Amino acid sequence: MTPRAIAARLVPLAALGLAVTGCGNTASDALHDTAGHLASLHSGRLALRVTLGTRDGHQVGFAITGPFSLARSAGLPVADLRYVRVDGTSEREVSHIVSTGGQAYSVASDGARPLPAAAVAELRQPGAGAGLGYLHPDTWLPDPQLSSGPTLAGVRTDRITGRADVVALFDDVLPLLTRGTAGSPLAGSDADLLRRVVSASSVTVDTGHDDRLLRSLDIAADLGRQRAPAGSPVAGLDLVRMRIHVGIDDPDGAISVAPPAGSSVASAARG
Repeated sequence: MTPRAIAARLVPLAALGLAVTGCGNTASDALHDTAGHLASLHSGRLALRVTLGTRDGHQVGFAITGPFSLARSAGLPVADLRYVRVDGTSEREVSHIVSTGGQAYSVASDGARPLPAAAVAELRQPGAGAGLGYLHPDTWLPDPQLSSGPTLAGVRTDRITGRADVVALFDDVLPLLTRGTAGSPLAGSDADLLRRVVSASSVTVDTGHDDRLLRSLDIAADLGRQRAPAGSPVAGLDLVRMRIHVGIDDPDGAISVAPPAGSSVASAARG
């Protein structure tokens, strides 16, 4: 999958939980309220980081950061997103996409160029109104615990933590990272195998104390109990430590992105 495709499919992560409702008082209530708004999409400032690490400490993965405002239909988002590749201790920016909502650009050290039609099509958000309603974090934690969370970007949060139901978690998260749509759930022997392979797992959710809007999500899973057989849906995962972090600042805030310097539109505006 190209950085452009990953950015297109993971941008909706930044819009998790943007509607306001009353807040529950228990961990289950808080998680349910937060999960209940995942279908609402709008805007924010994204900090997404996904890494897979081996037992020797080597990590590979990627990070996507920047402001965005999702299109309400199959249009272009407003976004300024940087894609960084992680390999060991090295982190290298490999893609910088700017979309004004009307035009999209690839930005490099030698200037900005409009994306070709095929690439623009990758960034469009068909069915954006459906949001991330197929994610169900309230099913990930069988026994959630509630405590006071950190103050994030000036917002008081509550923290929900617990050991994950790995089948429910992987059913939601793996399709998001690979295809951007929900897939067939793991069941039967495949689900049993995943439970045997995962040696540790946890989920941490920081949600607004007053609005129950997701501000931060951390997922950790260590896969190492036994080697999964070749051909299994979880083959090769037994040597992996998976870490996913999603941070969302200024949810539903106003986002405006100008054409990048050096683009024809920016040049015309200066002229």
